[in-house]
Amino acid sequence: MSPAKSYTPVPFSPGDLHLPSAITTWELLAVKLALEEWRHWLEGAELPFLVWTDHKNLAYIQTAKHLNSHQARWALFFDHFNFTITYRPGSKSTKPNALSRQFSVQESPSSPDTIMPPSCVVGAVTWEIEATIREAQRDQPDPGDGPPDRLFVPDSVRSQVLQWGHSSPVACHPGYNQALRLLQHRFWWPSMDADTRAFITACQVCACGKASHRPPAGLLRPLPIPRRPWSHIAMDFVKGLPPSQGNTTILTIIYLFPSQFTLLLSRSSPPLMRQQTFWCTMSSCSMASPRTLSWTGAHSLPLKFGSRFAQL
Repeated sequence: MSPAKSYTPVPFSPGDLHLPSAITTWELLAVKLALEEWRHWLEGAELPFLVWTDHKNLAYIQTAKHLNSHQARWALFFDHFNFTITYRPGSKSTKPNALSRQFSVQESPSSPDTIMPPSCVVGAVTWEIEATIREAQRDQPDPGDGPPDRLFVPDSVRSQVLQWGHSSPVACHPGYNQALRLLQHRFWWPSMDADTRAFITACQVCACGKASHRPPAGLLRPLPIPRRPWSHIAMDFVKGLPPSQGNTTILTIIYLFPSQFTLLLSRSSPPLMRQQTFWCTMSSCSMASPRTLSWTGAHSLPLKFGSRFAQL
C-alpha cells in the first residue's frame, strides 16, 4: 500500500444519512468505500487482511442472518475480498481518530515564530518610507485638517512616496486606482489625486508595457487599384515640424499610378496651402487628364481644383 494513500476520507451524501439501521450501515459503507479505493491491492489477494472497526456490531455482519437491502447488496461486493472484520475500541485507535477529530488550538504563552525566514520576506509591516516622512515633518508639520490615522506627506518627500507607491517591489507598477488606493491607506496630502495621476502618466515603464483598451480597429480597407496614370492621387500633411528656412509644413503627394511622390515645403497651414501652394505646384507638372481625378488622403481638396485640372 502506498504511504501517500495509507488513508482516505469517506464522504457521505445527503441520501446516505437516511439509510436504515443508520449507525451500522454507515460503518459498513465506510468499509465498502475503503475496499473500492484500494481494490487494486486487495481484490484476489491470497493472504487474508484485517479490517479494524470501533463499532462492535459490525464485527458480526459477516455472520448475520438478516440484512437490509443495502447490506445485502454490499455483501455481494465483499465476496471478492478475503478479509475479516475485527472490533477494536476507539481508545486504541488513536491514529484513525486523530484524522476524524476536529483540531483544537492549544494556547501557548510563547509568541509563535514566523514561517518564512527573514531572507524570504518581501515586504515588512513597518515601512521605511514612514520614517522618512516623519523626518521631513520637522520642516513642514502636519496642518491637522487631514483624515485620521494617516501620515501627512510634506512637499520634499512626495516624489519618494509616489515612487514607493507605484514603482517599488511592493507595488509593481499598478494602475492609477490601485496606486491611489495603496497610498490612501496610510498617507495623504491635498493634491494626492492629481500628483498620482501625473506620476503614472510620466512613468516610462508603464508607457512601454501599457495595453490598449480601445476596441479592435477592424480589417484594413485597401485603396482601389488605378487603371490609368494620374487617376488616383494621395496626399497628406506633416505639421508641427521645427522651422527650416521659415517652413514648418510638408505636403506629401503620392501618385499611385505610376508610383511616384513629391514633397513640398510651405510656411502656410494646410487649409491655406491647399488653396495656394498645391495648385501652383500641380499646374507646373506635366499631368493633365480630361477625366475626373480621385483624391484620397487625410485632407480633401476643393472641387474647383478638379475642374481647373480638367481644363488643362
